[in-house]
Amino acid sequence: MERIILIACVLIPLGTSARGAPLGYDGLIGAAGGAAPAGESFMLTEAFGGTFADAEKDPYNSNDNQMCWAATAANILQWTGWGRVDDGTGAVLADADAIFDYFVDHWTDVGGMMSVGWDWWFDGTSSTQGRAGWSQVDVPGGGFHAGVDPVHLYVRFQETSNLLWAIDILLHGGYGVGAAIYRPNLSGGLYGHSLTVWGIDVLDDDYLGLWVSDSDDAKHLADPPDALRYYAVQLVAGRWHLQDYAGTDAWYLGTVEGLAMMPEPSATTVLLACAAVATVRRRRKSAS
Repeated sequence: MERIILIACVLIPLGTSARGAPLGYDGLIGAAGGAAPAGESFMLTEAFGGTFADAEKDPYNSNDNQMCWAATAANILQWTGWGRVDDGTGAVLADADAIFDYFVDHWTDVGGMMSVGWDWWFDGTSSTQGRAGWSQVDVPGGGFHAGVDPVHLYVRFQETSNLLWAIDILLHGGYGVGAAIYRPNLSGGLYGHSLTVWGIDVLDDDYLGLWVSDSDDAKHLADPPDALRYYAVQLVAGRWHLQDYAGTDAWYLGTVEGLAMMPEPSATTVLLACAAVATVRRRRKSAS
């Protein structure tokens, strides 16, 4: 499937080699930090309807420990409408929890990326199949929208100080947004985790924080309630760091991926959102 990336409001084809490192963090995140939103929050569900989703890992299932990417993919599939399908047995996958369970039943418990899961959901194939270190399809499935042209479905920003701006644009464009976050580990590598972004907090053209749902924040509970959490952000050395996330400021945004709602919009949708956000930001700056 073709990839697209949004850079300076221009849609450009993106190859699979540009994917970030696979996301497979397994740890109890716990409650959000003590920060409170201090600006104006733009919420996806308030602007475009629907409710936020929060698929959680199961404390009694050892097959979903590294499947945070699939939980985020499932949340976004539910909200965008692409996730409501017949699973092939006559059962309808009606919400993010059911969609996540379907992923867990068909993929190995290894790290991955949201867009890899979306590929498979649409056409039944995985671009990382056979690649070491990535979750593998071990039970055939997916392929629920094989006739859909994916050219306008996915958008990605990667490893840039503009990732909060990218989230801002995607939310205003009505895209479901998944964020890949990373932090260094003791072996010199990176932990990778995923969040579903539902809102952004802005004050006088400055980005202050994000509203997210997280597959690991209540994974110790058998039937956890859906939870929307707020984290302050800070730009440090060109990277946006979440403040007091899992008790540290080390986690930073590395990749942002967006999935369009049903029916799929034209590329103009994102470009108009880009122009609208830029106009609002300029007005705020002029008024300050």
